[in-house]
Amino acid sequence: PRAAPGWSALLPAALALLLGGVLAAADDAASPRPPARASAVLPADARPTLDFALADWLLGLCHPDPGGRAAGGACRPALAPDAQGGLRVTLVAAEGAGMGGAAWTAFALQQLAQRDPALPRRTFAVTGVSGAALGAALLRGCTAEGRIDEDCLERLARADLVSPLLSAGLFEDVLAALLPTRWCTLPGCGFLTRAAWFEQALESGAPALRQGLMASRLRQLEAAPGGTHVPWLLLQARWADSGERAIASDLRIDWRQFPGARDQLGLTGRDLPLGTAAHNAARVPLLHPAGALQAPRARCLERGDEARTPGQRLDASPLQTCGHLDDGALADPGATQTTLDLLHALGRCLAAAPSAADRALFPRCAALDGAQRAWLREHLVPQVLVLRPAVPAQPGEDWCPALDQRPPTAAELALQQPQAGCASPERAPRVAERPSCPARDGAAWFEALLPAGVPSPAQSAAAALAEARLAQGAAALRASLGSAAQASAEPPVRTLELLPDGTRWARSWQLSALGVERMWRQARGCVGQVQGRDGG
Repeated sequence: PRAAPGWSALLPAALALLLGGVLAAADDAASPRPPARASAVLPADARPTLDFALADWLLGLCHPDPGGRAAGGACRPALAPDAQGGLRVTLVAAEGAGMGGAAWTAFALQQLAQRDPALPRRTFAVTGVSGAALGAALLRGCTAEGRIDEDCLERLARADLVSPLLSAGLFEDVLAALLPTRWCTLPGCGFLTRAAWFEQALESGAPALRQGLMASRLRQLEAAPGGTHVPWLLLQARWADSGERAIASDLRIDWRQFPGARDQLGLTGRDLPLGTAAHNAARVPLLHPAGALQAPRARCLERGDEARTPGQRLDASPLQTCGHLDDGALADPGATQTTLDLLHALGRCLAAAPSAADRALFPRCAALDGAQRAWLREHLVPQVLVLRPAVPAQPGEDWCPALDQRPPTAAELALQQPQAGCASPERAPRVAERPSCPARDGAAWFEALLPAGVPSPAQSAAAALAEARLAQGAAALRASLGSAAQASAEPPVRTLELLPDGTRWARSWQLSALGVERMWRQARGCVGQVQGRDGG
């Protein structure tokens, strides 16, 4: 008979088992929070439809007054009107890559809310792509009892989010490729992918990002005084497999209202952490790994128009990867298409004579009292606020600079800007409808060499076209409403830009201490002087 194998032969197997146990234990301990129990996570189907949310928000602006005692006759306005009697309402579209986009979005909206405490109530929704989605999520997470915590915003703005991406990409990602594990729901283990390290760094800088997207809004509503509105969030990624939009929102995303868009929470069937939803919208290719969205197989196969069997449990089927997510700006530059969808929905909700299609898709809006609808159409003044962390290269003047003229440096641009305020009579507003200026010789060949996150000329042109369409859509909605919207001096689109001041605003995930201070200074000094567009 053959001799039994000695310990030397069993040692490799024992070491492999030990390594597997260490990886499993470390994976469980690497996360800064324990995984939430399934029973504690809100179901995605509990979210309201866009129709319900719009009607509820509009009724909050126009309290019924059946006796006609109010000055308007049908409504008692919840907010003070402007000098012309109009009631300004806002949609926010935020864009910007990296920490610059996140910090500028959060800082600017915090200052706007500080100067206008009614801003959250008059703002229906905030849409963000790329780094700006993180800024919108951070603002939600750092708000408690109606007050935005500046220290909470600044902690994340000063955080180093580059090191987790680089260090994990050089070590954990490589180890995950060599030692694949099947107990992880993401590529690699919880600590064997740079995506997990990045999200843990986010949550360490701002623990509020650990809470769910849906749960965060409910907590604010419970803590705020009665009648307060919390703006809805639409954090937009790209469905990398097809190039379509994939939106994470505390609203239901219906493809009939958001054409071609996928509903991230609807696919998973449950709430997502704020940090995860924001990260999905900001996954720059090559720098970040694409997010693998896993969901029950039945939900992956749904397209939104199939009839469900009564009592059918979509979450009972096994999980599978439905698709992959990356930077939302690649699908919808500036979040303009989603904002246009919201403008279109608001117009259909306020339609003077709802059509049969409106009654089918917007039943609660169509059921609004006729007198209330007339009052809202007569007094509402819709406006889109665009947040942009960098001034586009296209000048606002009629003439382009000479091709042999050296582009101004950041310091020279800073000297051309007024020392106080974002806008001045000397600075011509940018007009997105104008064709771009001719490129200098050889300016197109380097497009493939641009760093991750830097828009190419083609992407910049697409962003300008999208911005022009947004201005046209906002102006068209104004024209379809009553006298207050048509006569208002407020432009349909207002833009708040981070202007050159000599600082090199990196498009990465780390800002210098001086950069954070100067960004705060611009937010505090420029918010009151927002550049406007007449939309004409």
